[in-house]
Amino acid sequence: MNLFDICENVLKYDDFIIIPHINPDGDSVGSALSLCSLLRKLNKTAYIVNISENMPKNVDFLSLDGFVAPSDFEYKTAFCVDCADKMRLFDNEVFNKCETSFSIDHHVTNNEFALFSFVDSNASATGEVIHSMYKIFDILPDKNDAMYMFCSISSDTGNFKFSNTTSKTFKIAGELYDIYGEFSDITRAMYDEVTLNQLKANEYVLSNLKLVMDGKIAYSYVHYDYLEKNGLSFDEVEFLSSLPRQIKGVEVGMFIKIRKDEIKVSLRSNKYIDVSKIAASFGGGGHVRAAGVSFFDTSFEDVCNKLIKAIENEIKKRYE
Repeated sequence: MNLFDICENVLKYDDFIIIPHINPDGDSVGSALSLCSLLRKLNKTAYIVNISENMPKNVDFLSLDGFVAPSDFEYKTAFCVDCADKMRLFDNEVFNKCETSFSIDHHVTNNEFALFSFVDSNASATGEVIHSMYKIFDILPDKNDAMYMFCSISSDTGNFKFSNTTSKTFKIAGELYDIYGEFSDITRAMYDEVTLNQLKANEYVLSNLKLVMDGKIAYSYVHYDYLEKNGLSFDEVEFLSSLPRQIKGVEVGMFIKIRKDEIKVSLRSNKYIDVSKIAASFGGGGHVRAAGVSFFDTSFEDVCNKLIKAIENEIKKRYE
């Protein structure tokens, strides 16, 4: 199904509940807000599931006031954003109660679980897809819409420095700039403002850094106990996910967050390894250069051994 078909079918339904993925990031939040605004401009009733307690710190300046679904809202149509798998939805129960479902996404691992699905794996972010929907409906985004979509796109491109950034990405950013104005206030809030404890966490993660396979793989980790002791959440150290990959000569970096019941791994690659494929082999998913996977009821050592072996195999294929 193409995006024109999605838009055509949207007009047939009402009472939308928008559902991002679990552990929302800047793309899922920005996409949810801009989509909700678009649906309302189409005279639809639309709200977002309550993600208030799970807002990522780098975009917590985005207000959810008026967007969170009231407890008595009788939703009928689910609209999933930036989520590749039904099991990774922020609220699966809400999805299951809906009569109809839509999904727009850009993850290459998306399994098209909704009744109406559109996946553009060439888009840098789901925000790009929503920008195209505004064009199809011939609706001009307002200043807030531009802010939401910019946050979405900037988040998933690492402020336009990741390899998924294309000429289309810059063109859209330029159009959003023309509506919003200078984005320096937003980029500072998203990337340049950290607490002292976050800076100390950077030092902690660096002290745990390890290199293997002649420096082609780098990984580091942080324990929940350390974060709790220093008043930090896992979300507040997410900015360190790309740190292992930044080392010269490293192809794949792993950032591992450890707590008693879960070991969560962020995978990042530089040039030629598809980390979404590696993550998917362990039940995770994501993008070619950025993916993630969680492990339960296992040890840190076992997780490292499994992932390093899988990454080594992919790197060796490169030289065969």
